[in-house]
Amino acid sequence: MNKIFVAFFLIALLAAGIVVVKAYNFETNLETKAVKKVAPLYPPLAKRKRVEGKVKVGLQLNSEGLVSTAEFIEGNALFKPASLEAAKQWVFSKSMAGSNGHIVFKFEIEE
Repeated sequence: MNKIFVAFFLIALLAAGIVVVKAYNFETNLETKAVKKVAPLYPPLAKRKRVEGKVKVGLQLNSEGLVSTAEFIEGNALFKPASLEAAKQWVFSKSMAGSNGHIVFKFEIEE
């Protein structure tokens, strides 16, 4: 009985998560509309392990062109905290107010 309840509960949580993700349309790339960009710091663990990659972060902008919501969409989880921290500091033109979209960070180790 407990296994059935847990399975049902997990499915309900998953379904709720899918609904939330679908509420925002992160298809539009917002990078060219930014008036202030902040690069993420390379996570020390990722650097030591020589992990590289791209990260996609979904953004929802408020009426001032500031990031009101930043959501990690895809990429290596080692880059998640640094990507979200940097993304929240981006600023966009007021003409983009209320928009949704995404930005991409590229983590590459410089030799």
